Amino acid sequence: MTVRYLLLDAFLLLTCSSLSAQNKQSDSLYRVLAHTPVDTHTVKAMISLAEQYAWTIPDSGLYYAKEAIRLNQEVKGRPKLSAAAWNSVGYASYMKAKYAQALEAFRQYYAFSKKAGDKVHMAFALNNEGNIQIELADYSKALDLYKQALELRQSVKDSSGIAMSFNNIGFVYKDIGDYENALSNFFYALREYEKLKDEKAVAKTHNFIAIVFGKKNDLEKAIEHLEEAIRIQNATGDDNELAISRQTLGSIYIKQNKLDEALREIREAIRIYEKPGDKRQLAMVNQDYAEIHMLRNQSDSALIYFKEADRQNVAIGNKRNRVAPLLGMAEAQTSLKMFAAARISLDSAYSILQLTDRKDDLRKYYEIAARYHAATGNHQRAYYFQQQLTNIKDTLLNEQNVKAMADMSVKYQTEKKEQAILLQRAELRQKNLLIWGVAGAFVLVCALGLSYYRRYRLKQQTRLQQEILKQQELATRAVIKAEEDERQRIARDLHDGVGQMMSAAKMNLSAFESNAVHASPDQALSLEKIIGLVDESCKEIRNVSHNMMPNALLKKQSCQRGA
Repeated sequence: MTVRYLLLDAFLLLTCSSLSAQNKQSDSLYRVLAHTPVDTHTVKAMISLAEQYAWTIPDSGLYYAKEAIRLNQEVKGRPKLSAAAWNSVGYASYMKAKYAQALEAFRQYYAFSKKAGDKVHMAFALNNEGNIQIELADYSKALDLYKQALELRQSVKDSSGIAMSFNNIGFVYKDIGDYENALSNFFYALREYEKLKDEKAVAKTHNFIAIVFGKKNDLEKAIEHLEEAIRIQNATGDDNELAISRQTLGSIYIKQNKLDEALREIREAIRIYEKPGDKRQLAMVNQDYAEIHMLRNQSDSALIYFKEADRQNVAIGNKRNRVAPLLGMAEAQTSLKMFAAARISLDSAYSILQLTDRKDDLRKYYEIAARYHAATGNHQRAYYFQQQLTNIKDTLLNEQNVKAMADMSVKYQTEKKEQAILLQRAELRQKNLLIWGVAGAFVLVCALGLSYYRRYRLKQQTRLQQEILKQQELATRAVIKAEEDERQRIARDLHDGVGQMMSAAKMNLSAFESNAVHASPDQALSLEKIIGLVDESCKEIRNVSHNMMPNALLKKQSCQRGA
């Protein structure tokens, strides 16, 4: 059995349940696999399918990516193709919450990109590995990877990549509670993405900024940024990020105690998450559901959702998000007077906090611990944790930090307004130039029209004069012809009429002279003179006739005689 048929058999096993959802692009890629020999074109088709399915059907994405790696090795293809395939393995593994496999895949992505001399994709590989380290709560390693990626991107002047690195670095600062540095990086990234007109990245950055404002309880500003993110995501059809924005908006509504609105947003997010089976986000949704039940004083129902969220995070190995549901469990268990279980939940959360050092989670821990010790009657410990809570609140939201974050927001809004003013001025200048251009074109058209009209009139006048001259010439010719015809007729009459008669008279007189008997010499001389006069008359008539004939006719007759 050939490799081609093995590929087709595997495709049928993996994707028979989703055939109805395939688009034209997928169909064309399948035709490449089915009707071409195994070469780099086959590898590229495999990679395209892997990239398409990595986020939506991770198992299929993994299959095609691994097949692309194997076939590229078999045909001795370029390292760049192997790099792209390993990247898809990493994405699909991430979606399946297999973080160890994702880390290894992104490291292979880096190695093959380095072999290809591709610094842009080397930076992406470091970036993606940093994302996994965040899920594993290793913020120090994540920050180091993001900074390495930033250096590579700056060396090749990758504007979009540089903005992404600032977003990622901001994300680390957000998670560890350094909100001032987080916003500084996010706003820088936002400005760069706006310059690049990367709408999807702009929307994602608005979401990050909203999360920071939500953490510092500036909820109105958080909602403002989220609404802008959702508006863009609806316009661009970016469903995955739209779900995150809606879930974030739901969490803001929870803080405002707008529980019905929160449920609406969270359910809409779940609808999107369930398509690719995004386990990480679904775990966070259970956390949101639990918090809604806690606000409704339904601690028993809340406990169920907190436990489910923790179970899902444990299943996917996500340490970063475990602390929140563990603290939620402790809060619910304290409310239900399940103090032994609450102590276990608190201790479990604290052990993870020592690894992550997330200040926002630490603040929540102090709050729940103070409540737990107060409920168990240990007021000294309750007071200690209350003091710790006050101190960390001051650290997270001291007056200087709040002012600095507010200044950043004002600066961004000011810059945005200034950009809008500059844009309006540019548009006004453009409109003015357009108006002047149209006016100039109109004047030019008018001038050309006038010139054309004048030339047309001149041409018409010239044509009229030519026509008049032509008619005058025709009339003159007609007159001349009439005169010549008349002269020709008179000449002909003289020549053929009078001339002939005079010739006949001469002949008769000559005959009479020969037969006549003259009485005297004088009579003979008189007759001879008469005959001479008749002959002279004939000659004169002939000369007059010839002189009256038109020159053109004479030339014609001469030519005919010559011929």
